Amino acid sequence: MGRKPDVAFRNWLATKYAQHDARASRYWELVAIMRGQSPDASPNREWVWILDAMRHHLAG
Repeated sequence: MGRKPDVAFRNWLATKYAQHDARASRYWELVAIMRGQSPDASPNREWVWILDAMRHHLAG
């Protein structure tokens, strides 16, 4: 993104990407089911993990 990883960038990142709508998770689970895949095939778990890691990293 070409931004310096300073406090202002971390704050911007936290406000822009640190929110996740549970409805989006359900949507992707249903898309996976409609494709004949397991609901675990959706990116939900990875997204939750990334958000948790960001919250942890940005808190410090």
